[in-house]
Amino acid sequence: LINYTPKFFITLIKAVLIGDLLNLKAHQIRPYEITKGSTNQALKESQDIISQAFKTHSNLPKALYKCQQLFNNIEIDDTQIKPKVLITGEFWAAMTQGDGNYNLHKFLEEQGAQVIPQPVFNRLLLSLWEAKYNLENKTKLTSTYQNYINFNTTKTKLLLQLAKYAINTHIWLYAKILKIKDFDIPDMDYLASLAKDYYPIESNGGEAHLEVAHLLESIKHNIAHLVISIKPFGCMPSSSVSDGIQSLVTTHYPEANFISVETSGEGAANFYSRIQMALFKATQQAQNESNSSS
Repeated sequence: LINYTPKFFITLIKAVLIGDLLNLKAHQIRPYEITKGSTNQALKESQDIISQAFKTHSNLPKALYKCQQLFNNIEIDDTQIKPKVLITGEFWAAMTQGDGNYNLHKFLEEQGAQVIPQPVFNRLLLSLWEAKYNLENKTKLTSTYQNYINFNTTKTKLLLQLAKYAINTHIWLYAKILKIKDFDIPDMDYLASLAKDYYPIESNGGEAHLEVAHLLESIKHNIAHLVISIKPFGCMPSSSVSDGIQSLVTTHYPEANFISVETSGEGAANFYSRIQMALFKATQQAQNESNSSS
């Protein structure tokens, strides 16, 4: 019998954060490993270490340091030129690794790319941002008719701010211990400001404005050479964004390398073919950047 106490949910969130960061670390190293499979082995051993730490209520930062040492022992050749590919789109399809998305992450790495996956905690931070945003709009509306402080609303705002601070603090601490390169905690206010000219941020269906924001952030900060939006066939929230709004974004930013793909029972061949064409352009871009900097 599971006891749904605050401690249970705090432990669950910590597990999600650590799992995300271990996954990000592995994606940064795997494309450059000299001995194939060494990163996956370190990842498996790290998962065992963290699992044991949770079971025995051991010190998690200490366990993460052991994981970092495992990754640090992997021999890599980081002189290889790899196009960076950012995965976005529908929550499950973008974050899973398996048949549900045609093993997209593995396929991209086999094609010579470095994958930038979407962590689960992005969805968690977005939910906190949406709750705060909706609460602020409600407060603005009621303040028109009321001239007193709503203490319940103020308490909720403080709790949301505290939850955001606690999550960000743990992400920062765990990422520092694992020494994840080029990592910044997602700033949901900044991402919303990027997307608001293209997407009505009051709408919170699916991934809301995040898909648009990720593409714009990638363009403005040169995060990836290719952005892939993936969703199951018939996913209306993501399809309406990637097939509609993103076409306007790419019109305004023609330098963007963006592709929208869907998964369906019979579409694997077309799926891979379209990605390979976009990846060819991304590889050329990565090569040109390397040549210009050398």
